Amino acid sequence: MTRCRSKPVEQWAETLEHISTTWQKKKGRKYPFTGQDLKLLKQLRGWLTAPEVMAMFAVYVASSPFWGRSTGYLITGMWQERSVLLDDPSFKKLVVKFESELGLKEVKQVAMELGL
Repeated sequence: MTRCRSKPVEQWAETLEHISTTWQKKKGRKYPFTGQDLKLLKQLRGWLTAPEVMAMFAVYVASSPFWGRSTGYLITGMWQERSVLLDDPSFKKLVVKFESELGLKEVKQVAMELGL
């Protein structure tokens, strides 16, 4: 993994929202974030962009790896499987999808701030 050029706090809320929403679709309730989860996510954000972390979690929940099933699809399981998830064929496609979604969100936010 290479170091992420963006600041780890950029798009933090969007990353957490995506994880919670994705997990809620799988488990039927919001993600129960713990201090350990946030610590692991901050470490990931040191190496990966927000869209990459979002894509990694989406692949993790969709692929049902051993760690996912055994940990209940918690972030600790994703952390254990991170190298496998980064090599998943759908990972890069999802990164592009999340990059465009976050980009559109930012454009809309700037337009609203400018009153357009």
